[in-house]
Amino acid sequence: MVTVNSSAGNTTINGPIDARGDEFGGSIEVDAAGAATITSALNADSRAPTVAGGGTGGTILIQACTISAPAGAIISSVGPGAAPDNATNLLVASGHMVLGCQLHAGTDPGDPHNVLQAPSIADITFTASIDAVPTPNQVENPSLPCCENCATTSTTTVTTTTIAGGGTTSTLTTPPTTSVTTTTPGGSTTVPSTPTTTQAPSDCTELPLVGFDALSCRLGMLRIGLGTLPVEMLGGKKIGRQLATSLERATSAMQVAQDGKKVTANLRRARKQLNIFMHALKRAQRKGMPPDVSAHFQALASEAMDELGSLRAGAH
Repeated sequence: MVTVNSSAGNTTINGPIDARGDEFGGSIEVDAAGAATITSALNADSRAPTVAGGGTGGTILIQACTISAPAGAIISSVGPGAAPDNATNLLVASGHMVLGCQLHAGTDPGDPHNVLQAPSIADITFTASIDAVPTPNQVENPSLPCCENCATTSTTTVTTTTIAGGGTTSTLTTPPTTSVTTTTPGGSTTVPSTPTTTQAPSDCTELPLVGFDALSCRLGMLRIGLGTLPVEMLGGKKIGRQLATSLERATSAMQVAQDGKKVTANLRRARKQLNIFMHALKRAQRKGMPPDVSAHFQALASEAMDELGSLRAGAH
């Protein structure tokens, strides 16, 4: 695993990162608060997979405000294996992305292997030099946090979590908050209003829940827990956003699996997002998250991971 992180600025990669393996490709993660610019090669291929070795392509995740990978750059995770856990490129820009690079991933049937997310399809631009195999799956995600051309906003959020098996319902209400964006020569800075303390849910972990009920309980407790903490205790705005995003994606994948749709694939997706959450949790602790808070979140995430393992085993 190779991780490149810029929690307050830009990331430029102008030399190769090689995470290839003969059987199994590794993983590369680039995370930038500002712009991510790739001018060289990011490579997580499986170079010589065999049936006996069961090799799979690796994964590449690039997450930033803006992403630029011009002609001559390479983003490659070629190899066998089903997406999204294997042979997959995932590029997420909260602003715009411009790609003219080689963008190669696995081609096994099933979920997309080349996935591009931006607030709107119009924010994704391909130049004439783009060499993408397979054809990228462009995902419009207007819920991505604004990072450029942001206006003053006021929002109210009400989240209701129902825990089956114990009849426990908890509601988290966040009063309207206002964020003000100031544009400076070095970029824009958003200053949110101080969040208010939210009502903690009753502890469903004490209930005798199993399967999806137990998993939903743990993920719900994590979501509520994150919502009660100021951004400083989450290791900063960038890490806090990654914690919340990965948790929401894990929850969404779990809900789709619970509905009986692509159960195995969505449980894999939930597991991958929980891994991202746990990785971000370690970074948050290094950035100042109190050890007792981190330990509590780590325990809930580990229990959720165990439930996912049991559900995946039962799905085969």
